[in-house]
Parts: sequence; structure tokens; C-alpha cells
Amino acid sequence: DRLLLEPAVAKGLDVLVQSRLAECSCRVVENGAIKEVPILPELYHLVGLPQEKAFHEFDGWYHTLAVVSETEPDLTLRWGALLHDVAKGMPTIRQVINGRYTDRGHDNLGAEMAYDLLIRLGYNKKFASRVSWIVKNHMRFHFFVQNEEADEKKWMRKEIRSGEFRDSQSMREAWLQLAKVCAADVLGCGKPYSVTDGTLAFGECMADLSLEMPVHTKDLNYDKRVLEACGDNVAKGLQYLMQQVQNGVVNNTPDDLYEALIHKLQRSSK
Repeated sequence: DRLLLEPAVAKGLDVLVQSRLAECSCRVVENGAIKEVPILPELYHLVGLPQEKAFHEFDGWYHTLAVVSETEPDLTLRWGALLHDVAKGMPTIRQVINGRYTDRGHDNLGAEMAYDLLIRLGYNKKFASRVSWIVKNHMRFHFFVQNEEADEKKWMRKEIRSGEFRDSQSMREAWLQLAKVCAADVLGCGKPYSVTDGTLAFGECMADLSLEMPVHTKDLNYDKRVLEACGDNVAKGLQYLMQQVQNGVVNNTPDDLYEALIHKLQRSSK
């Protein structure tokens, strides 16, 4: 943690890897038994890993260091940056198609690797899940930034229903974190005249949109009229309203929620 929050984080990480210390293990005691815990052997295949020059000036490892350097000294951002490309070059991922390097699927495999190694190192599941989510979604985020016709509301609904987030505020935080890591990813490619305005702006857009779409029924702005109308079926009624708001059919206001529920009950009684 201290290393990742240092101003010279890239230099420290490079020493950690080049000295081979990252492939060593720590000894911890669990239930009275000594257990060997590998430090960060997952990083070694990135060293010297060639990348497509059209998009990257650096190899896999120095690109990673550059991305980490471009993030704020925050553990979620720094881990997200360090592990965003951790699956690149893996045997099931790296391909050469028409003479060009590709790593399709490195985001999904990288998310699994990130979660597993963070749990191994003793981080809690909530933290590991957030970093894993950032790794999993960084390529899709880049795609949406570059394609205006992409349906961001459809993506938002997918994430809302994934079960990853407990409320709208936590989702808003996640979008802003993802945007910052993706902006660092753009700068870390080493290409001249790189700009991140669009990346950060899309992050703000998704963060604002997350507050408009409820993740949990507690995010609904209903009043006692809705509860009274639901009677003994409060949970079912609120789930219906949440789905309607997520789909953009109903506005998340007390009056609109009440009217939508009454309309639903009247239709059901016929």
C-alpha cells in the first residue's frame, strides 16, 4: 500500500519486479499453520511484452508503469491501473492476426486474475470486486468514448442489474474511478497529443446517469402513498417500479411512481 501511494510509484514497482522480489512469497500464519503467499508473480509476463505500435509506444510492463504514474495516489485507482492489462500476453489471450498483436478478452480474464490476487494478498472482497470491475470494463469504456452511437443507457441497465452495486452512490463512484483509470490508460500509451477530455466527460455522464437509475429499491423517491397502495405486496410493488424507472418508462418522482403503481394495480384487477 505504501509503495502504491508513493510519488515515485513507477520506479518502486519497477524495482519490485526487476529485482525478482515480486516473484517471491511472504509467509503468513493462518489457523496456526504457516502459509506461503506469492507476492505478484502475475506481473512478470508483461516485461518486454510487445504491443501493437499503432496504439502503444511501450511494451506491456512500461505501459503499465506509465498508466499507474498517471493516476492519483488512491489505492483503488493505482491497483486498477496496475492490473488493467494484467492478462495481456497470456497464452489464451495473445494472438497475431494479419501480422498485428491482439489481446481480445484480456479485460475479462484480467478481472478474474485481479480479484484472485487481491484476495490472496488479504484485501477484502468489496475492494477486490471494485478493482476487478474496473479491469473488466476498461476496454468497453474506451469503446463507448469512441463511438457516439453506442447505447450508454443499455450498458447502465446491464451494470445495475449485475448485482455488483448496492446503491446509486457506490455506482457513481465506480464510474468516476473507471474514467480516471481509462484517462491514465490513454496517456500511458505514450502517443503525442493524447487528450482525455472525452474520456473524463463520458465518466461524468455515466456518473450522473447512475443517479437517475435506481440500483436498489431504496434509491426510489416514493412516499407513503406507494406503501399504502402496495398493501401486503410492498417488495413486489417496489421491484416493479424500480424496473420501470430503470427502463426509462417512469420518472423517479413521488407523483410519477404513485401514478405508475396505481395504473399497474388497475390493470391487474381487470
